[in-house]
Order: sequence, then C-alpha cells, then structure tokens
Amino acid sequence: PNGDEKNDHFLPTNVDATDYSMDIYNRWGMKVFSTVNSGIGWNGKLDNGGDTVPDGTYFVILTYSATCDDKKPVTVTGHVTLLR
Repeated sequence: PNGDEKNDHFLPTNVDATDYSMDIYNRWGMKVFSTVNSGIGWNGKLDNGGDTVPDGTYFVILTYSATCDDKKPVTVTGHVTLLR
C-alpha cells in the first residue's frame, strides 16, 4: 500500500459467507489487524489506523461459514507479503 489506489488493501474477494472473520499477525504472533466485515480489507497499518507496519510477511487466518454449504465453519490460513 502506497496510496496510489492500486493494491492498497488486502481483501479476499468472492467470499459468499456468514460468520466471517479475518485476522492478520506479524511474525512474532502480534495481531496487527482483525475484522468481521468481509468488505473491509487491511491497509498495512496497525488496526487500519495506527502506525504503518514494516514490510514483511504476515500470517492470515480467515474463518467463515459458507452460505452454499450446511454452514460448517471453514478456516483458511496463509500469508501475505507486504511491500511498499
């Protein structure tokens, strides 16, 4: 995220879900972002309004209940690399 309106937010797309949550952690396990709104992405700042976090790799945990299934909770994990 650098303010050019291109890739300024990390946001999963095409998530047709209920009970959505996304948490992002730094490499030391500190939560840097959390949301329960599937329309809000991470902008590279602490809780989207605090200090800018350093470039690096961050761990993502996405949990939701799919609306097309029998609403069993699904947890997806991965990582995102933040570059400016």
